[in-house]
Amino acid sequence: MARRGWARVKRVACWGAAALAVAACGSWWLASTQPEWWQAAQAPDAAVRAERIENAVVTELSAVRAEEAPWTVALSEEDVNAWLEARLVKWLENRGERWPERVSPPRVVLLDGVMRAAVEIGGGGRVVVVEMKPRVDDGGLWLDVRGVWIGRLRVPVAAVRAAWPSGLGKFAGVLSGERPVSPEAGMAVDGARRVRVLALTPRPGRLEVQARTERR
Repeated sequence: MARRGWARVKRVACWGAAALAVAACGSWWLASTQPEWWQAAQAPDAAVRAERIENAVVTELSAVRAEEAPWTVALSEEDVNAWLEARLVKWLENRGERWPERVSPPRVVLLDGVMRAAVEIGGGGRVVVVEMKPRVDDGGLWLDVRGVWIGRLRVPVAAVRAAWPSGLGKFAGVLSGERPVSPEAGMAVDGARRVRVLALTPRPGRLEVQARTERR
C-alpha cells in the first residue's frame, strides 16, 4: 500500500511538472510573439502622410471659429501611426528631449475608448504593449494604464515599470500614469489665440480630438 501510495504521489508530481513546463513554454511563446496588429500598423508612406497631417492640423488650429465654442476633429489610425513613425523623434528633439536608444517609435491601435501603444525593444522582435485611456485633467494630458502585455502575454499592470527598460527615463513615468504627457493640453495659435484640448477619445480606427479656441 505504501509503495502504491508513493507511486501515485510520483505520478501526480510528474504530471504537475509536465503541466508547469507546458505552461512555461506557452508563456514564453506568447511573450515572444508580436500582437497581430503590430506589422499592420506600419506606415510605408509615413513621411508623406505625416507632412499632410501637420499641414491639416495647422489649418484646423488657425481656423476662425466662434469664440469659446468647442469643435472636434478626427485623426485616422493610419495617420496617427505615420506621424509617430516619421515625426515623433524629431518633435521631441525640438523640445530638448530624446527618444530612448534601441526602442522603436511606438505604433498604436485605436479601440472603443482606449488605445494600445506598442514599442519594439532592443531590435530583437520583443514588443511591449500598454493599453491606455487618454485623460485631460487639471489642464494636462494623462494616460491611464488599463493593461500591459509582453508580446501577447498579459502581465499585471503593476509590472509596467519592470517591462520598460531603464533607458526610457521619464517616459516610463508617462506610460505608467505617474506623470502627464504634457502639463498643458493646448498650444498658442498666434499672439491673440490659443487652442485648449478638452478631450481625446479613441474610437475604432480613429482618434477624436475635442478642443476650444480661446483668447490668450
